[in-house]
This record gives sequence, structure tokens and C-alpha cells, in this order.
Amino acid sequence: MNVLLFKLSGSILQNKRILSLLSEIDDYCKSIGAKYIIVHGGGASLSTYSKRLGYDPTFDTEGNRLTSTEEMTAAIHILAGEIRSNLVHLCKKVGIAAVGLCASDGNMVEATTIQQESEPSSKSSKGMHTGRIVSCNLRLLDVLLTNNYTPIINSIACDKRGKSLNINADDLACALAIQYRLEQLVFLSDVPGILAQTAPAPSTKPAPSTKPAPTTKPAPSLDRTSILDLIEKKIIHSGMKKKTRMALHALKHGVKKVLIGDYVKDGDLTLLLNHKRGTTIHE
Repeated sequence: MNVLLFKLSGSILQNKRILSLLSEIDDYCKSIGAKYIIVHGGGASLSTYSKRLGYDPTFDTEGNRLTSTEEMTAAIHILAGEIRSNLVHLCKKVGIAAVGLCASDGNMVEATTIQQESEPSSKSSKGMHTGRIVSCNLRLLDVLLTNNYTPIINSIACDKRGKSLNINADDLACALAIQYRLEQLVFLSDVPGILAQTAPAPSTKPAPSTKPAPTTKPAPSLDRTSILDLIEKKIIHSGMKKKTRMALHALKHGVKKVLIGDYVKDGDLTLLLNHKRGTTIHE
């Protein structure tokens, strides 16, 4: 079965272009005879909602949200509630038969907490509901895809005891892409690609007196060595650092290419998929 996976995040989830994007995803996949899966984020909406409730979102050095007991309830409300249902309804508008899922549904993902509950007397529960993926099970997704349904998946998971956990949606997209041995994994968000300001081609060495001018255009193509160099130079940082590390993990485990880009107007997705827009990460 030919499967594509799209990870949607950032303001694109609320952007008025979302209907056009969903239509373009559907049209493109039909044109090549492929099924597709959509994994969605929603961190910005979750942070806004958490602050309204009086919870200050915090993150570790790797960009993982440290989800407390209180914030877990907020995460379920926003990710498994508002964003999931909104995407399913938007899909209905453009003729896509979508099924909204949590990562825990049908035992799709088993996760474990990244922080051991070894201090029950601690005043803080930060991170107690932040999970990492232990294993993936594709059976439910295969049933849906085979019957022409489009899975819309959020990052709400659970451990083997049924404890709710919030996993990173980029991790989820990469884990599923690896399990499906995908040719391409596509990340769509607010950024047009990786803005590699000072990354010359590996074989290019500017003259000593020449200082390369910074650029805001995304690098069209980057390999593993270039990505690691940009991370070391802190040109890639924050959320993009997490995303690119997961991209390299996916490449190491069989995914051929990872595409990163935005969606501003009709046709942008097709350009990205044909490597004429955004950044393509490869070995």
C-alpha cells in the first residue's frame, strides 16, 4: 500500500488556507494512487489555553513540553477535542472521509513517561504526563486506509496502565513514517523551510576576504552532515532543532526524504513535494 504522511502544525491549523491545503493533499494523493495519514500538532493553541487556566507551559532542552497533571486535561481538551474535531469537519467540507484519532486509539501507540514517578511527595507534577513512544501498531490505520478513510491523528497517548500521556507530534509522525517505511515524510507549518544562513555547499570554500551575506531563503536541500553542522552553530535551534533531529532519526531508520515547508497559496504543496519549494532533508 502506497502511503504518504503529512504532519500539520502552527497557525496553518487555523489559517483560512487550510481548506485549500486539505483539498490539495487529497487531490495529489489520488493522482498518484496513494493513501494518506495526517498527524497534527497544536502546541500554540494548547499554550494559550493553558495560560488562560493559569498554567505556565514549560519545555525541556530538547523542546519537549513538560506536561503536568493539570495541563494533561487541557491537552486532551485542545488536541483530542477542538483541533481534532475541527480538522475532521473541515475534511468533510472538501469531501474527505476522515476519522479523528488519538495516538492511543486501537493500541496504535504505547508510550511511557519520560520522568519516573519516584517522588510522589514532590509539589510539582511537571513532566509526569510527558511521554515518549515505546512501540507502534499499524493495524487500525491499515483497516482505515484500506477502506478509504483518512486518519487524522493527535498526540494524546497512554502507557500500558492506561495513564494519559502527551507525546511530541513530530515524534509521532516520524515513528509512523518509519513503521510504514515511507519514501517521504512531509512537515507543514509556519516556516518556509530551514533558513541555513551560513551553510555553503560542502565543497565550497569562500575566499578569506569574503563574508557570505545572510539569507532568509530556505536551503532547498540539506544532508545529515549539513544539518548537524547547523545545529552545532545554533543556526538551527528551538523547535526546528527538535524537528530536524527527528528527521535525521527517520532517515536513519529507512525514510528516504523529509520535506519541511509552509503553505501560503494554492500549489505550494505540489511544489514542495516536487522539491521546488521548502527544504528537503536526505542522507
